[in-house]
Amino acid sequence: TNALLAFFPSVVMVDPITHSRVFFIRWCEFIALSGFMTFLAEILDLKREKNALVKPTINALAQSLSCLCGIIFPFCHDVTTWSIVMTVSMVTYLNMFPRCYARFVNLKNFVRDEQTCSFSTNETKHRIKYSFLLLKTCTTLWTVLVVFYFINMLVHRMLPVGHPLRYDSLAMSVDTLFDVVAKIFYMVLILEIHETVFDEERRAERVILELQQLMSVLWESSCDAIIVSIQHSSGKHSSMLSPSF
Repeated sequence: TNALLAFFPSVVMVDPITHSRVFFIRWCEFIALSGFMTFLAEILDLKREKNALVKPTINALAQSLSCLCGIIFPFCHDVTTWSIVMTVSMVTYLNMFPRCYARFVNLKNFVRDEQTCSFSTNETKHRIKYSFLLLKTCTTLWTVLVVFYFINMLVHRMLPVGHPLRYDSLAMSVDTLFDVVAKIFYMVLILEIHETVFDEERRAERVILELQQLMSVLWESSCDAIIVSIQHSSGKHSSMLSPSF
């Protein structure tokens, strides 16, 4: 997106209400990015239930709709229409806050009620934890975008033409800065999620480690005699007898 904006012609319109430029390619990126990241956060701890994807899909579409309004604003030629579109955008955006709080409560309740430290329990905990962290990151970053948008609007509405702070590319500069910072945060968190939740090798290592710990406890504390016999390549055998014997 940054390369397209920098080296190729792009569609740009001026919002008749805020008087700031709207770069369509940038908002097309935001539409896809906001929906995808929200959907990913919602399904991390998804349970295998009927219609389980309905709510995550609706919440993801709500964030995409919120960003879609950014493209609609330049076509609103009166304050009433612009205000209606802004209301839709804000309502769909604010949906993230109760969802983020619900994830926080879910994580808090799981940690409070946690009884064991088994592999399956830890896997569930990781999914709930990263679902909350990713959704919190989404909420924080899109809140920053909203704040930038209104700052840009105030600059163009309140400062006279020719003021050093009111230059034509202000919206693009702010949006590009946001885009770079957001992708850095997303990339770091997504890599951590992949290594902790989805990487099969690391999951296998955690399973083996848990089995090793379990066998160590059995080996040290079992009341019955345990004999482990190993045949070597030379044909000889070696055996180990549990300490309880």
